[in-house]
Amino acid sequence: MLVTPVYNAAYSGVLKAFLDMLPQFGLRGKVALPLAVGGTVAHMLVIDYAIRPVLASMGIPYIVGGVFLLDKWIQGHESGRLIIDQQVAERLQQSLYELGRVVYERAWSGQA
Repeated sequence: MLVTPVYNAAYSGVLKAFLDMLPQFGLRGKVALPLAVGGTVAHMLVIDYAIRPVLASMGIPYIVGGVFLLDKWIQGHESGRLIIDQQVAERLQQSLYELGRVVYERAWSGQA
């Protein structure tokens, strides 16, 4: 799972620095779930146009459908927990289920 804030319609410099430190095919054979948090819906396509191509170029054969969250959909609670909008929580749950399913299937097929 890769999580990044969106800034100027691109993933963060911290994520870029992390990916730059990996060998070109350092993620070959892995499964990825990209998540991005942005302040406006204008950045919704960052997963498909910025993150997914980079991950594919690093050899990831299966990229689970990513989830984009608006920052206003995430609220802090006085207990320190994060509260996520119900619809977004359901999308996240579906993506996590898909990630688990793919990892499980790959493990049992010997592709892990």
